[in-house]
Amino acid sequence: MAGNKDQRKPSWLSEHPFVNIALWSVAAIVLFILFLLILGGFDFRKPTFESIRTAIDPKHVTPAIAMLGIIPATGALVLKYQDELRNRADEERKNRDERRNEFSAALERIGSGGSAMSRLAGVHTLVAAADKYPKEYQDETVRILCAYLRSYHSKDDSVIESAVLESLRNHYAKDAQPSWSGHRLDLHGATIGNPFDFDGCEFNKTVNLDGATFEQDFRLADCSFKKLATRGTIFCQDPQISDPIINESWDIRLSESSAKNLTITRGIIGKIRISDASCPLSFDACTVKSIDIQKQETINSIEIKRGTINSINAEYHGTINSINAKYRRTINSINAEYHGTINSINVGRLGTIESINVGLRGTINSIEVDSGFIESINAGRYGTIGSIGVDGGVFGSIGVRLGAIESIDIQEQGAIDSIKIQEHGHVPLIKTCGGIGSLMIYGGVDELEMTGGVIHAFYPSANNGIKKLDLRGGRVALLIKPQDFELDVQNQNRVIRTVSLMTAITAPVLGSA
Repeated sequence: MAGNKDQRKPSWLSEHPFVNIALWSVAAIVLFILFLLILGGFDFRKPTFESIRTAIDPKHVTPAIAMLGIIPATGALVLKYQDELRNRADEERKNRDERRNEFSAALERIGSGGSAMSRLAGVHTLVAAADKYPKEYQDETVRILCAYLRSYHSKDDSVIESAVLESLRNHYAKDAQPSWSGHRLDLHGATIGNPFDFDGCEFNKTVNLDGATFEQDFRLADCSFKKLATRGTIFCQDPQISDPIINESWDIRLSESSAKNLTITRGIIGKIRISDASCPLSFDACTVKSIDIQKQETINSIEIKRGTINSINAEYHGTINSINAKYRRTINSINAEYHGTINSINVGRLGTIESINVGLRGTINSIEVDSGFIESINAGRYGTIGSIGVDGGVFGSIGVRLGAIESIDIQEQGAIDSIKIQEHGHVPLIKTCGGIGSLMIYGGVDELEMTGGVIHAFYPSANNGIKKLDLRGGRVALLIKPQDFELDVQNQNRVIRTVSLMTAITAPVLGSA
């Protein structure tokens, strides 16, 4: 009873019509007199009977009545406007309830065990509602369609899955109206039985394909992403990815994928973070800021065909089995640090690597250059390089500071601008029949063997002398000899010019007065 009374809350005026009429009449009389006084110029600060009689003038009766009539007219308009708003709100509420009921019915159709046609109609109804009322249902529709793909559905639902994929693809297209590109595409853990073809799409939020399985063709051509995640993704066939633009990062882990190769063509990618990749990764005409191998992970091979990779980093027990830089491709830097391991680096025809850095306990087992170019190689603190082979390629410089290079082998068409082995560096074998611009040895070299070629400037340290020096097939254009460094007769005959270290230090600069 108390609840009903609180809900009604009647006014005492509404229960006494005579009192209401009397009050409105008194109010009208008072306002009428007030308007007459105002129109007559009555001074409310000095009210007297005479001033009241003087202010009331019969000629002001008509204007006062007109002013009095404005009040109920205005009130009527206000009440009418409030009624209109109330009717509109009721109508909108009714329409919204109808739309929600229709949306819920479509959702029930998709999840029901009814016929395929009924569920297919549910998908189309759901998408149509999102297109017609994007603010209400667009985000929810995307999440529902992704949830359907992630959920278990039998192979009999192939038609439904195909319709869902088509709806997503059409609305993520770059020219889609309306567009769903501002919504996250989350297919983690989904199993897609139909071909996955999202060519020409735009994704302004993260695309999450972690743990998803793609049983048939996987195509991403001319797509732009903010961020792409394929950790634990299983490609049953080789994925086809071309012209992608990935602004932030691409996370890759393909340990369970049966794909034989992952090839990215003409891509522009910010950062690639690789956890594991049992299949080779191939970049053809791509531009990538960095490829980072995550800690304690192993990569089969990275191949760069044309294009540019700014840096490849193997750190903290990360392993790369091979890096291949082929025709017209550029890698700005390769870094193996803190127990990072790179088994082999191969630079082919017209390939370029600006720098290779082996840092704290990093390891590179072999570096091979065939008609390519490496600007510099540096073996730092406890860094190790197994072997460097140059066959028709060019090195800018090799620096060994606190690290070690097991062997340097320069073939007939190979060339190295400079090799500098610091006091604590170590190279057991330098073998060359090519060209070395300058060879400076402050550290340990067990053996230097020349079977051909030219060393244009050679400075051997007396304190850490070369254990075995054999110049039988090559030439030394200039030997800068410390005071206590001597060559035997056979090797001395291969030296074109010899100067003492003191002479080289005090020699005047060419062109000076």
